[in-house]
Amino acid sequence: PKIFSRWGRIADSLGITNYKVSYQDGRKLTYPAEFFDLVYSISVIEHIPDDGDTLALKEFMRVRKTGGLAVVEVHYRREPNTVYAHYDSKGAPLPAPEFYERHYDARMLRERLEVPGLRIVHKVVFCESLPIDPWISAQQLPRFLRIPILPLEPWLAAINMRMNPDGSKGHPIAALMVYEKLATTD
Repeated sequence: PKIFSRWGRIADSLGITNYKVSYQDGRKLTYPAEFFDLVYSISVIEHIPDDGDTLALKEFMRVRKTGGLAVVEVHYRREPNTVYAHYDSKGAPLPAPEFYERHYDARMLRERLEVPGLRIVHKVVFCESLPIDPWISAQQLPRFLRIPILPLEPWLAAINMRMNPDGSKGHPIAALMVYEKLATTD
């Protein structure tokens, strides 16, 4: 619900009239082709099972205007991994583990997120000098320690995070790609 109210209020207060928010399956959006100048996906498509990440990226291409951009950020590690969780997105227990997310490496980024018709104009890997994020986000720290650290997380990230073109230095946690939609040659 907050995605509809919080960001909509900010857009309204800034006088932005073409801001659109909706909750849809990224693999089959209801928007017409060539509708948006910009599409962004931050920590979303890695949670779509099977080939959903690739399908969502193709769908982003379809709804984006030629020359428009897509900004996509996904989890990134040196070794790929598929995570299955024993709980749903609200924390309720599941009878059996279900797909939760994938962590990409360089090979998996190429195989799953390089799509014909899109050109990557910028790619960067965010790395931590010290591996703080896994301890906080994976809940490896006890709750009584995580709670006082959470307000400090943006500051810790700012002093601990480095951008790296290939993720070779530090502890990689995320890859960010900016795609441009190429003109078709029909």
